[in-house]
Amino acid sequence: MDLLFFMVIGEDHRPYIWSRNHEKEKKAMDYTCERQTLCTRRLLWEGCAEQSVEQEVSLPEGGEEAAKVLKCQMFPQVVQNSVSGERIECTGTILLRVLYVGKESGKLCCREETVPFTASIPVKGLGNEGVAGGENLVCAVKPRLEFVSCTLTGPRRFSVRGSFSLCVRLLQKECRSATAALCGDDVQQRRLSVPGSELQCLCLESFPLRETLELGGGKPPIAYILRSRAQCLCEETRVVSDSLLLRGRVLLEVLYTPANESPLPEKMEFSIPFSQMIEAPGAREDGMCQVELSVMEPELLPRSDNLGEATRLEAKLQLNALVCLLYTSDAAD
Repeated sequence: MDLLFFMVIGEDHRPYIWSRNHEKEKKAMDYTCERQTLCTRRLLWEGCAEQSVEQEVSLPEGGEEAAKVLKCQMFPQVVQNSVSGERIECTGTILLRVLYVGKESGKLCCREETVPFTASIPVKGLGNEGVAGGENLVCAVKPRLEFVSCTLTGPRRFSVRGSFSLCVRLLQKECRSATAALCGDDVQQRRLSVPGSELQCLCLESFPLRETLELGGGKPPIAYILRSRAQCLCEETRVVSDSLLLRGRVLLEVLYTPANESPLPEKMEFSIPFSQMIEAPGAREDGMCQVELSVMEPELLPRSDNLGEATRLEAKLQLNALVCLLYTSDAAD
């Protein structure tokens, strides 16, 4: 009669010998298991919560009255967030921008107003695990515009209504122990190395960027900022002693109404370089870096030059960097 034996690893992480002909018999053996720790990025929770907005925007006294509304824009920005129990607390600002036609001049005008907001988002679907804060927990919150509308309720007053969603991702660095080999002189085993990427560091950091920009190129002075768009480009990443050096640039496009007789808007493009050190404990130089860069809606303030004309822009930007540092490892199967 042929006998067939299997060697298996039990739930107690001890090796056992298992006979095919005596399935109910198993014998514990005194061997040592070689274990390997593998770290990965785990998505704990993902979801969105909608927030409503109702705000009155007024024009300053003494300025030109509005004839009609052309367009309304809303830019929600999350300044700070924290995880408390089974809720995520967020604070931020909402930039409201109303484009309208001036009653006397007929030119394209703009009015901006910034209002604060707070939000409390319930975290559901985690079962008995809950949300435990710590250095390995990253909470990434991204606003998403749902709709916005604006009506002219008076010569100097607008009523803005809309809503936006706060989309949350809870990420965590999770490390688990896996059996890699069985140590023993009388043990024969077949091992297979499987290449893969192991997580070294997971972090989220926000940092400001300020720059004074010159219009140049014979462009006329600024009367109103009509629209702006910013885009981040990551050009270099380098690990420097438990930190990550991040270099890149922000491409900024600005559309504005000139302070002259021309009724047509003007457009300017700028490239703003940045360099930032981000703390990355456990980072290694042979690692591979994945960076998700995002930039909030820029705050642009026209500034006067020596002749008293608004040919300069003071740009205030807030950048967010979600960093994952990986390195290649061989896990035994």
